[in-house]
Amino acid sequence: MMHRVLVMFFLLLSLNASATHYRAGELTFRQLGYLSYEVTVTTYTTALANLEPPDTDTLPVDWGDGTITMAGRVNANFPNSDYKINVYKTTHTYAGPLPYYLISMADPNRIGGIENMNNSIGTLFYIEDTLRIYNPSFIGGNSSPILLTPPIDYANLNDTFFHNPGAFDPDGDSLTFELVVPLQGTATPVSLYRLPDLINPGIDNNFTLDNATGEITWAVPKKAGIYNIAILVREYREGTLLGTVLRDMQIIVRDYINDPPVFAKIRDTCIIAGTQLNFQVSATDPNVQTVNIAAYGGPLNLDPTNSPADFVSNTGNPAFGTFQWQSICNHIRRDPYQVVFRAVDNYVAPGGQSVPLTDVETMLIRIVGPPPQNVVAIPNVSNDNIDITWQDPYACGLQETDRFLGFTVWRRIGSNPFPIDTCTVGLAGRGYTQIADMQMGFSFSDSTATIGQTYCYRILAHFGDRTSFGIVYNQVESLPSEEACTQLARKLPIITNVDVNSTDAATGQMFVRWVNPIASPQDLDTILYPGPYEYRLIRGEGLDGAANRVQVVNYTSNTFTGLDDTTYTDNGLNTSGIPYAYEVEFYTQGGILLGASERASSIFLNTIGSDRRVDMTFEYQVPWINARFEINRKIGGVFTPMIR
Repeated sequence: MMHRVLVMFFLLLSLNASATHYRAGELTFRQLGYLSYEVTVTTYTTALANLEPPDTDTLPVDWGDGTITMAGRVNANFPNSDYKINVYKTTHTYAGPLPYYLISMADPNRIGGIENMNNSIGTLFYIEDTLRIYNPSFIGGNSSPILLTPPIDYANLNDTFFHNPGAFDPDGDSLTFELVVPLQGTATPVSLYRLPDLINPGIDNNFTLDNATGEITWAVPKKAGIYNIAILVREYREGTLLGTVLRDMQIIVRDYINDPPVFAKIRDTCIIAGTQLNFQVSATDPNVQTVNIAAYGGPLNLDPTNSPADFVSNTGNPAFGTFQWQSICNHIRRDPYQVVFRAVDNYVAPGGQSVPLTDVETMLIRIVGPPPQNVVAIPNVSNDNIDITWQDPYACGLQETDRFLGFTVWRRIGSNPFPIDTCTVGLAGRGYTQIADMQMGFSFSDSTATIGQTYCYRILAHFGDRTSFGIVYNQVESLPSEEACTQLARKLPIITNVDVNSTDAATGQMFVRWVNPIASPQDLDTILYPGPYEYRLIRGEGLDGAANRVQVVNYTSNTFTGLDDTTYTDNGLNTSGIPYAYEVEFYTQGGILLGASERASSIFLNTIGSDRRVDMTFEYQVPWINARFEINRKIGGVFTPMIR
């Protein structure tokens, strides 16, 4: 530890000549291997070279494991007369994983005159990231989010200010944003820090940040000057925090007779992978300044082989820009892509200094998986299954993207013909239950369907990333297919009612009703299964009818049409203490059991008295849906409804 302190002392001593020039910056990392990382330090320094010492060509990066390396400059440019952008890079391999490493860069010093901290000119400039190292074989590789919009921006007194850091995670992880106090060292905040709206505070001075998008709104600045804020970006995968990035940014508030440009409203959108997104944006300056529109965001920052978006704009008033993106199946992801459009005017203050004002519009673009097409459900009379098929090939299958994981099959009893909404993937809340997981083919046979129900099926496709061990992360569902509905062939009787007619421990009474099979070649082939025919009504105790099973009645007929007895009243039962379940067995010539109906139980009520109330529960096992219940209470010998 003493060695590390001495190294830092000499580094700071040797770099002291570059003091008092930092405006903003951030540190990001890129994973090169399991334990190897590349760090990029991006700093924004004053551009007034004649007033400040020049920037250093190297910066110290503390890797959080006792190692400090010097990051060398790889780029520098001057966007305007206020600041210079400097980019430094270095690499390091850790000896092993720890719960986390704190990577940091500290260098003297900030510029003077920052309004919302004390003695900024004597305050160290410090930025850091939290790095959690996980074995990529189990959780996948991870690089930090990158922040694409410049962290130097301009506001005007009494005009609403907007800014968005333009965060993009190259791994598709989820991001959250939080305002924190800028630092001058590890766990050491700058002195006497205040949020910008606490300088000349008031009801019309509010500084806020959207935790989901990172967009900042300051309505409205009340004092001209220079302000610094810090934005902490957290990165999550499957609910696990992977790391953080800290951006230290600067807002320069001026007091000129100028207004920022204004965007025409831009709306969020969702599109199906494989379609092209093409739209125009425009911005107008109320002071007849010339406006330039730029765009930042993940779609524009994709690898050239991965169909990045393109944005072309003109300079004018109004200014126009055209955003065009040919989406592909690889673009499908759970979280929307964010694009930040930034309109900048060309105002020049008296004295010739460029003082641009900006407007920002943040747009969310979600790329969703296409719905599987041409779903068909057909009952299979040979095995009492329902066979489901869908279109082969699928538009975003393995032939288009290795992120395709397979299909799931979903079923519900009864139809739900909801319209497909391009922004709503999956089937949550629609009443469907998953019955098959990750099918790679284009068919599935449902062997759990029962006679008498109408079953409706939908198919989902799934996408995500896989580790080298095959572990899936960042999974997302496609849009649902249209539904296909059918019934099994009705070659067996179907119980439709099991009701308690009277409740008593010895003389209770149950009523049972069933319906005949349909005698048609598609359902019951009476030539293949000739008479005489017989129904046997079987009763069992318990909700599943498994205990003390007995035959309570049978009905026979030489012809199928003569078998018309379909109700029975069962007497002398303990209906107050025991639930009963029934099934109807169906026999053909020679006493051959063709099959039986699904078992169906009565509703069994339990009551527990407590302080001035009665708690009621009721249980049942039936092959249909009990959609509505009516509870009656007996007062003075008469039952009256309580709940319907």
